[in-house]
Formats: sequence, structure tokens, C-alpha cells
Amino acid sequence: MKKVGNLFQIGEVASLLGISRKMILDYEKSGLVKPCYVDKESGYRYFGIESIAYLQLVLDLRMADMPIKSIESFFNGKRSINEQIAECEEKIKHIEATIAQLKLRTLEKNTVSTPKEFMIPSQYCICKDVKARDISDSIDAFADLYLFCCKQKLKLDRKVVNCCHFPVDILSDNLYDTTDFEMKMCICVEPDDNIKDIEFFPEVKGVYVTYCGSYENGLLAYESIKKYIIEHNLTPIGNPREYYYIGSFDNEHNDNVVLVTVPIE
Repeated sequence: MKKVGNLFQIGEVASLLGISRKMILDYEKSGLVKPCYVDKESGYRYFGIESIAYLQLVLDLRMADMPIKSIESFFNGKRSINEQIAECEEKIKHIEATIAQLKLRTLEKNTVSTPKEFMIPSQYCICKDVKARDISDSIDAFADLYLFCCKQKLKLDRKVVNCCHFPVDILSDNLYDTTDFEMKMCICVEPDDNIKDIEFFPEVKGVYVTYCGSYENGLLAYESIKKYIIEHNLTPIGNPREYYYIGSFDNEHNDNVVLVTVPIE
């Protein structure tokens, strides 16, 4: 390689790191990296091994989806270490949620995943209690509440999933009515003291299964959770909740993906 002492041209650095020359120039413009030497006649930029190692770290942080401004704060100490750790942990949660979403799409129709225990996340919701004539009626009511929240310009919470609570005892024989049933519809929003009638649901332990199929066959999920609770001698402390990951505002699809969970002690 053509070197000035132990320095490397910008194209050589780009080749070493597998990135474009423009990307290095963009990082230089952002103040994240500086050339060790710039030839006044040719304008060629030269970088030392310290700059190359520095750029490797920048690329690692970018791979973790850290914004340029956050990387700058990371290096200049403008933010505390704890703040930076919290930001990274939040991104990890988001990535894990994305992976979980992708895995949901591998489920076969009318199947239920193996029951598992987990922590149901806390959420703030705009809620409405409804008695639905049938599943189509319940979907229409849910769509109306969602539309209401959008028209009110409420900030929807992207970290949690909209859901419905059903006042049914999971251990009873009457698990899954599809006509004349009650439900509490919940649209998840960002917490805001100025929003009236917002309800808060704290984090709680639960048992869940993921179900793929038509809403009419959702009994499969309820029966699976009931069996798991009985076999493991668990105590339910709340009613079933359905979290809607994939689906449409109609009752004609059989590829809906719903996480059904029951809070337990």
C-alpha cells in the first residue's frame, strides 16, 4: 500500500474496513474522525492505525443502531455511562421484540405455541368496555376505538401491543364465547397526564401462548393455557388478555397472530 510514513490513504482505509470512502468523509464531517495528515497540494487524506481502530469502534456502535449524535456523546463524555447503558438496553429490547415478531410469522395456521411463563409488560391504555354480538361486531368496535385514538392525535405506544381483556375465568368450562360476550378493548398510548380516562396496567407475571388462525378457533389457545396452569398448579390472578400482533380489522382472515396470556401469582 502507498503510505506516508505509517499512514494510509482514505481509499485504503475504506478497503480495510469494507466501507465506502463517502462514509468516512461523512464521519469526518460529523466530527467523529479526523485525518492525521492532509496533503495541501493533492488534498489526499491520510489516517493512522489509531484512526482505523477508532473507526472500527464507530462501525460497531452503528451496527448496534446507535445514532451518530449518541456516538459523539459516547466519546466526549456529554452523557453519563448509565444513560448510555440504558439507551443500549432499550435498543436490545426493541431488537428482541423484532426477532419475536419475525418468529411469529413462522407459525402454521390454526396452531398454538408451547405455553411459557413471562412478565406481561406494563402499559397505559385508552379503554372501552363493550358487549359484542359476535366476533365481527367486536372487531368493528375495536376499529372504532383505534380510529378515535388516531383522530384525537394520541401518541400510540410502539413498544407494546394493543389488546383486549376478557372477563372469563380461565379455569371454568365456559372459556371462549363467540356470541354475546363482554370485553375491555385497550389501545396502548404513551403516558400523558393531560389525557383523560387513561388506564394503567402494571407489569405482572403471566402464562402465554401464541396462536395463529381465525378468531373463531381461538379456543385452542385458551385450552392450552388452562391445561398448563392446572398441570403446574398455578394460581390465576386475572382474566385472559389477547395481544394482537398480526391481523386485519375484519373477520375473514385465518392468518391472525394473537398472543393469549393469563396473569398468575
